[in-house]
Amino acid sequence: MTKAIAPWVPASQNYYDGADIIGDIYHTPLLENRLSSYPAFLALAENKQFKTLADDVKFQQFWLEGRSFGDLVSHDKIQPLIGSAELYTNVLALLKGDLKDLKGYLETGSSAKYDEEKILGRWSFDFKESMGRAKRAKANMTLQDLRRARFALGRLNDAVLTAMIDNRATLKMLR
Repeated sequence: MTKAIAPWVPASQNYYDGADIIGDIYHTPLLENRLSSYPAFLALAENKQFKTLADDVKFQQFWLEGRSFGDLVSHDKIQPLIGSAELYTNVLALLKGDLKDLKGYLETGSSAKYDEEKILGRWSFDFKESMGRAKRAKANMTLQDLRRARFALGRLNDAVLTAMIDNRATLKMLR
């Protein structure tokens, strides 16, 4: 879109990147998952407003039906998000004006800005792999050691670690 109309409309590159991002999300509702996993938005994705929106099956169905953009932005679940100046300010602050990286992330699934920091993201605990590594680390593990390891690692079985860009991490135990 930028190359076709840029000579006639004096708008900034951020304007066009923002329009492309909104268009991509509108036309591809499944990008919602990728958007929530963008490193700058990891903490924001834990916000109750976004969690309820993501878990609302009726809204997801509404979005997938391909309604008009006007219908989508006037939906009762979207209106509080669009009308929130605080949310808008927070999103812009998290992006630090770098819409190009977000656009690239939505298109490819990788971020040029955050790819160097491999820990960023959501990590699910893998019980089988962890138990296997514990056994390999101590080849002559006693039955008591095995039980202790199974008990300790079993408590983390449904855990999710989220590492964020502000050097914070959360560990959620899902059961």
